Amino acid sequence: MRSVNDLAHANIAVNSLHNIGEVSIKMALEKRGVDVSGLRFTPMPYSDMNDALKRGDVDAIWQVEPNVQAALAAGVTPLISNFAEARPEATLGYYITSGAFAKQNPEVVKAFSDALDEANRFATEHPDKAREAVVTNLKFNPKIVSTANLPTYPQGLDRASAQEYATYAVKFSAVEKAPNLDELFWSGPGN
Repeated sequence: MRSVNDLAHANIAVNSLHNIGEVSIKMALEKRGVDVSGLRFTPMPYSDMNDALKRGDVDAIWQVEPNVQAALAAGVTPLISNFAEARPEATLGYYITSGAFAKQNPEVVKAFSDALDEANRFATEHPDKAREAVVTNLKFNPKIVSTANLPTYPQGLDRASAQEYATYAVKFSAVEKAPNLDELFWSGPGN
């Protein structure tokens, strides 16, 4: 694989099927004009992907940090940054709780949400401290962390991104129907 267009009929390793990796890869490729109807995906742990690519078991791999650094060190050529190209600066994950807990404890949910926003703001403003936290708390190799691409750390709820990903998830058959975002996003005090 030498270009994005070469991926049109590729077998791509992902960590799980019908998930954010598969959907975002298809989104990014389609936005680049690549026909995604012939793509195939093979699930496997990130730690197995470099060897699978080297053996020729798959045509391409989808990696996340810190695995990207190991792939680059092994000579793998990056072709696309699926999250950045699918929807730049999208929020890709949320913490969730039950509706009953949120209704009974709105102050706890608001305090948790505010704390996450503050942590995300700090990580955005102090990337070196974010890297230091990864090394200290997650025990990752400092050399790998020093060169790893950091994600964006948005604050607040990103309904637009969630809606776009939901639309594409249905289009690409990852889910049968889009979730009701009004039921998923908390609308308590301050949100």
